[in-house]
Amino acid sequence: MGCVTGILVTVSNYMTNQERITRQLIREQQEAARQNLRQANSQATSKGKASEGGTVN
Repeated sequence: MGCVTGILVTVSNYMTNQERITRQLIREQQEAARQNLRQANSQATSKGKASEGGTVN
């Protein structure tokens, strides 16, 4: 019975690690998407100011 318990613990740990890795990857992708959105918004704002004859910082 100890061998079965050991296998179950190993599988459980593996699944926990996979979930942790997946959550980390999702967080990294979300942060990259946020940065891309901020950059796109900044560029759009700069282009809007330039087309209106304003100054671009």
